[in-house]
Amino acid sequence: MNERPRTFSEERGIVQKKLQIECMDPKLKNMIWSALSESFRFFNHSIYREDWRDGPDQKLAFSLCVHHLGARRDQLTTQNAAYTVLDSFFKKAAWNEIYDLVQFIVQNYKGYSNVKIRLINDLNKALVYGDSGYRIVEDRVVQMVSDEEINAIAESVHKGKNAWDRYILEALDDLSNRTNDNYEITVDNAIKAAETAMAMVVDRTSGTLTQLAGMIDEDILDGHIAAAYKDFYSYSNKVARHINTEKERKISMGTAKLVLMNCVSLCNYLSDFIPTK
Repeated sequence: MNERPRTFSEERGIVQKKLQIECMDPKLKNMIWSALSESFRFFNHSIYREDWRDGPDQKLAFSLCVHHLGARRDQLTTQNAAYTVLDSFFKKAAWNEIYDLVQFIVQNYKGYSNVKIRLINDLNKALVYGDSGYRIVEDRVVQMVSDEEINAIAESVHKGKNAWDRYILEALDDLSNRTNDNYEITVDNAIKAAETAMAMVVDRTSGTLTQLAGMIDEDILDGHIAAAYKDFYSYSNKVARHINTEKERKISMGTAKLVLMNCVSLCNYLSDFIPTK
């Protein structure tokens, strides 16, 4: 689920739902904290002295407090000490600093896979019910607001299983850059992902999208669809992959997402036609 049910007041137009993009109200901040506390004891205060148990949680807490937040290691003698550091940070942190912390956690937790899956699910649920304009896809906080976008990207990225994964992840990195005003890297990497998938279908090591699209059997990729992707290639060459002579024509987030989603869909589709070796 990527959208929460509307409230009584929203259904009657008394209040309007508004996604939080460059802000974070106390409700959303608290929901993120609660989601983290479901997975990690050091996000929970205890009246008892909670000594550390050697393991992935301890390593994450130390790395989070020391390397990310700059706390002194000798202060982290108990789990409650880590809790105090994190609680103090959360109360003062700006919206983007909270997302920095969340991304650091999902990228650096090296424990049980089921814990990480539950963590990401809990965090995304908090983001949904807190009306955040962001979601966690793989190990990144990205500005995505539809189930279709999230599911398509998640399906296409398998942490190295597919040869095009790294291009999609690099595109996501660029797309999630909140200071970005020109998404050339997103478009460039989206096209590279599509080229990689196409090359694998025709058993070639490389080639441009235009060259490769013409080599794929029409039973697999209809000529009209191939022509549409060739247009994407021409567009990317004009505004992203070579010198952009139209400097005033920047690539918006909406346009970059359009190119990326179409290229991700193509990769997912073509994956069924890659010959096995």
